[in-house]
Amino acid sequence: MQKEKERVAELERWKKYEKFLGNIVMKEHRVQMETAGLNPVVYPHWLHRIWFQCKVCHQDIFVMKKGGNDISKAHIAEGKQCGVCHNGNLAFGLKEGCEKCHNAGRPGIEGLYDMTKIDHKKIKDVAVRLGAEWNQENLPEGKVPIDRFGYIKWLELKEKNVFKPISSLNKDFKDEVRDNKILFESLSPTVNNVLFDHKIHSTWIQCSTCHPSFFVDKLGENRIKMTDMASGKYCGHCHGKVSFTFADCLRCHKQPKDEIPKDALIHNIKP
Repeated sequence: MQKEKERVAELERWKKYEKFLGNIVMKEHRVQMETAGLNPVVYPHWLHRIWFQCKVCHQDIFVMKKGGNDISKAHIAEGKQCGVCHNGNLAFGLKEGCEKCHNAGRPGIEGLYDMTKIDHKKIKDVAVRLGAEWNQENLPEGKVPIDRFGYIKWLELKEKNVFKPISSLNKDFKDEVRDNKILFESLSPTVNNVLFDHKIHSTWIQCSTCHPSFFVDKLGENRIKMTDMASGKYCGHCHGKVSFTFADCLRCHKQPKDEIPKDALIHNIKP
């Protein structure tokens, strides 16, 4: 009973930081951090996503799995992991002090998890330096749009030209974007179909992020269920973690059953 109380208390301690989509409190090396007098790291995933497409970091620099990268100061000092960018040139480095990142519980970091307190000027300054864009003046009603589940509406931000992240740290990078759509036919007579847009997804992430680890790269071979998504499989690998939740059914199930888009590939698994 006491261990369970301690576990719950630990979760509640960091809840306010991680309640915002994609934020991660890095505390895997808690004992070492406490010995060094350091707090855990509040990593604002959403903030980096403004400046970088997901494919910049995943999967070449970081495995796209919480707790799966064993991030350490030694690795960063070698120019790996966070050190690929945080080297004192592209972004601040280790020499600027550990507290720069080990910030959990410290004052002044509210802008990392409270959208009403974000520093637009800082975001824009970094974007300009990187070759990205942050156009605060294009924000609808001057605010970052949030859906009813508390997730940032990234597509709306892109459509309104609020931000434009870079796709690579390599100038010779050749982007790979897959431009087709797949119609997933719902087995329920009362639920609309899903029209999956490969272009939207492959603009953000590498094809190898999903194929073949999460989806078999063959039409009709993936029997996708909501229960599987809820356990982090298929679309649930990202949606509900760093992208809008699959619980928002009509975000995807909005293609009328009697409207078959021209040139769409048909995914029609039988029950």
